[in-house]
This record gives sequence, structure tokens and C-alpha cells, in this order.
Amino acid sequence: MTTLSAEALAAGDEGLPLHRRLAEALAAAIRSGELDPSKPLPSESDIARDCGVALGTVRQAMSVLRDAGLIERRQGRGTFVKRADFSRSLLRFFRFGSTDEVPRGTILASKRTTADEATAAALDIALDNPVLRLERLRSLSGTPVVHEVLWLPLPTFDALADVDNEDYPHLLYPFYEERCGVVIARAFEELGFAEASARDTELLSCPDGAPIISVERVAHAISGRPVERRVSRGDAHTFRYRVEIS
Repeated sequence: MTTLSAEALAAGDEGLPLHRRLAEALAAAIRSGELDPSKPLPSESDIARDCGVALGTVRQAMSVLRDAGLIERRQGRGTFVKRADFSRSLLRFFRFGSTDEVPRGTILASKRTTADEATAAALDIALDNPVLRLERLRSLSGTPVVHEVLWLPLPTFDALADVDNEDYPHLLYPFYEERCGVVIARAFEELGFAEASARDTELLSCPDGAPIISVERVAHAISGRPVERRVSRGDAHTFRYRVEIS
């Protein structure tokens, strides 16, 4: 029996309206991976048939999922699980001249290690659990601008452990999905100030102890589980903060 069935729907909270129960069943199927994020969701008529509900109920449930940010309509292709787009997120914090070009990423080092206290807390895993540590340099026109370190829990990301550094693509989140089946849905970021470390100085050509902007991100999979801790460090002289308020 699949999640999308009349039986599963009947097993939901009877105190909720029918369209809410259907929305919960669909959300559970999305988070569990039962509904393939790379393929369109079943049509509204198929869902109505499989679950034994009216088409209007399905449309109400889909509206709930859209409002929750779980699905999106793609013109001419159907309805898909919504993926978060972080490709331009650095531009909210750093100003690289007048360009809006997205800095390209190069993996400098990759190794298996164990979670320190900060990483364990961020990824909700035990201290010293195995993680994959990636060091990454972001550049514009060949000029290094941001130094990043990422921690990914193992065995979730075992498929990346033996990938050669030069084989990592510019965008990591689609690569996570392709190689590990992990879809990133949302992230939380915290901004802070620090001093340039010896490694920052080496990679970013800034003076030792110079002011550095540090952006720490914890990214969550569509299941809700935290799956990436990332610290991005850049010259404070390139700092900007841009947000839309409406």
C-alpha cells in the first residue's frame, strides 16, 4: 500500500478536514522520498482516484502544500517537489564590484573526519560521529573571494567520499541529489565577524588578522533533517546586507 491511498488517508487525524489529511499524506510521501523529486507529482485526477476523494479536495490540499513551500507548478511540465535555490545566496552578504556574477566553486580538499562539538550540534548527531569535510574556494574571474568549509554526515554522503576534487561541479546541491538522493529544501544562516586565519590569509590574500565576515549555514533536507553545515568566510570590505521587506 502506498502513502497515496484511501486507506492511508482514513488513518489520518479524523479531527482534521479531509483536504488537510490529504495534504499531510502527500507531505509525508514527499519527505519520505516516496514521491520522486525529479519527476512530476501524480496528476490531481490520479490522486483523487487513488485516494477516493473529490477533485476539489485535491486542489485544496495542493494549495496547502504550495503555501507550505513544498511544491511548485512548472509551466508545461506539471507540479514538482520544490527545491530551494541558493545559487546566489552569497550576493546577499558580499559585494564583488558591480557584478552580480555568482562566484564559482573549487574543492580544495576532501576527507573523512569526526564531528566536533559545533558540527554535532548543527547536524543533530553525536559528537565524534563520522562526517565528510570539504574545503572549497569561491572565485570570480580567477580571483579568490570566499573560503568555505563544509561538513556532511556519513553514511548519508558516503557516495561523495571518493569523488575526486576536480569532479565536483560548481553547484553542490544538485550534486547531492544526483549522487546521494538528498534534496535540500531550506537553510538557516547566521552572520558573524571574525579575524582572518592563516588559511584565510593564504587563500584570500588578505592581511593576517584582517576583519572577516563569517556566514554559517545549516541546510536541511526535504525530510526536515539537517544535512550540511557550511561556514563561508570573506573579506569584510566586501560585506553587504540586502533583504526585501514588504
